[in-house]
Amino acid sequence: MMNAVSSRNPRLKTVVHILSRMILLEAVLMFGSTAVAAFYDSGDVITLLVSGGITFGTGVVCSILSKPKDVVIDRKLGYIVVALIWLTISFFGSLPFIIGGYIPSITDAWFETVSGFTTTGATILDNVELLPKGIMFWRCLTQWVGGIGIVVVVVAFMQIEGGGGMSLISAEMVGPEKGKITPSTRQTGRILVVIYYVLTLTCGLAYWLGGMSLYDAVCHSFATVSSGGFSTKDASAAAFGINIQYLMMLFMIPAGANFILIYNLFKGKFSWVKRNEEFKLYIFLIFAISLIVSVLNYTADKGVELTLREGFFQVISVISTTGFTTANYGLWGTLAIFFICIMMVTGSMSGSTSGGIKLVRVIVLVKNVRNIIKMNFHNRALIPVKLDGRNVPSSVLYNVLAVFLLYIAVFIVATLLLTLAGLNFTEALEGCLSCLGCVGTICIDTAHHTFSAFPDAAKWIFSILMYLGRLEIVTVIIIFLPSFWKR
Repeated sequence: MMNAVSSRNPRLKTVVHILSRMILLEAVLMFGSTAVAAFYDSGDVITLLVSGGITFGTGVVCSILSKPKDVVIDRKLGYIVVALIWLTISFFGSLPFIIGGYIPSITDAWFETVSGFTTTGATILDNVELLPKGIMFWRCLTQWVGGIGIVVVVVAFMQIEGGGGMSLISAEMVGPEKGKITPSTRQTGRILVVIYYVLTLTCGLAYWLGGMSLYDAVCHSFATVSSGGFSTKDASAAAFGINIQYLMMLFMIPAGANFILIYNLFKGKFSWVKRNEEFKLYIFLIFAISLIVSVLNYTADKGVELTLREGFFQVISVISTTGFTTANYGLWGTLAIFFICIMMVTGSMSGSTSGGIKLVRVIVLVKNVRNIIKMNFHNRALIPVKLDGRNVPSSVLYNVLAVFLLYIAVFIVATLLLTLAGLNFTEALEGCLSCLGCVGTICIDTAHHTFSAFPDAAKWIFSILMYLGRLEIVTVIIIFLPSFWKR
């Protein structure tokens, strides 16, 4: 029956084929987690084997039943593939939690898995240290896979004809800039994967040399470079010493930076980096907001070093949307929390592993508003919006405005729905900011700052927000438009 359907609809065949490749990759990663469980004899080997077996078997069947001659993807199919990939890997990724009974609730298991793959880092686990080593490794691995972007992996290692690779990347990264390192989208994807891998390896080695155990170093390197924020400790980064916290700050900054910018930095193209307005704003905000928050949070008991370390750590963690914590910044006062929430909304740079609206959109939006005000005084003036010295096309201006307005609309509707689900206004507001921005951490004074106490209805809404935030809203919204499905 499947063959009959796919023969009549080659586009369906292409979608299933791509999904099968991602399912098979996910199964391999589960088997890798099984090896970790076996090494530590943590008692979760069977759970991971069964989960990996189900995932692998499904991938094999889908692959056999869908073998298109050529994988051709247009813009419309790109949106569908991207939207389905994230749902599919989240479904299979939740199996180890459910089958092993470590997170028996389907709602909670789905929430935790979506949080991992979207690199949000929000959790429903109040006692994460009770998880066995293999399951905890899988939990950290989900965010590392999600950080590089599932689609980048597909583009890098699958032969896609007709410019389909760029169609997929455009569907996942709905931003003003989707630069390419090389003319080949596939080669660009591979270079990005290598950069991501090298950053992770360097980060893990630094953590290990800094005093972490090898296991904690690997897991936290996954969480840092992906800007995910899942920790192996209930106290998050506060469980480690001062040296580790400084190292975390050092590696969270490139996690929030554009990977193409990092590539050009490695190549010695400093002029390209120097003229990048988004990068300059990113660094400026880190220092400016960190100093402001530190001044607001200063007390004689803390001293200068601790105050600055906590201020810089939390601002870097939030603007990069990593979500590690070293202090309960919910107690820092209203003004400090306000600045933290602003960073949740903006996020860091486009083309990074972070969430949020992205700073490049903020720059373009502000410049566009400034030009509109100027043109009210000069009716005949044509004042272009420039970014890094180049004119920004009107189509990009409309794109930025659309994303911004959609972000506000989703935020308002979600906050309303969360209050109807039983949350108070503060919980709804901060939870929405955290999940839509893929930050994960919350200021609410709940046990261990987790989402465990919220009702199931709220957790499903939060899961949808994480999904929307990771795909930058437009990709998901567009496939629900009737016009999208017209020939």
